[in-house]
Amino acid sequence: MCAAFKYGFLSHNVEAGHGGHFTMDLFECSKDKLSSQDFITAFLDKFPGEIEMHKISDPCVFPWQGAEGDKGLSGVVLITESHITVHTFPEKGMAFVDVFSTKDFNLAFASNYIANYFESTKYEVSKIGA
Repeated sequence: MCAAFKYGFLSHNVEAGHGGHFTMDLFECSKDKLSSQDFITAFLDKFPGEIEMHKISDPCVFPWQGAEGDKGLSGVVLITESHITVHTFPEKGMAFVDVFSTKDFNLAFASNYIANYFESTKYEVSKIGA
């Protein structure tokens, strides 16, 4: 069960309009890790601090199954600066990470951290805005 706002509202000088929307499509990832709710939860718990963001909720990770037979995990953690999400497709070895932030962060560090964490050998990075 998600414990939304467990951390309360933190006072960090977040300026609207800064930052942007960062997405990362990961391929050839470890299928076992993409199937592990503990693995995705640990990523969402640790990653915000790695990019100097501030959690305002515990990570929430849910299993899902699509109409076409796909299944995986979807997770989110709310941060003062906005949110971070992960969607996995273990059978395809794919994951998608999304960081929407009102604060700038080091994209090179973030993409390397994510690729290494998910053991991805191929990935695409996109940034929208600021």
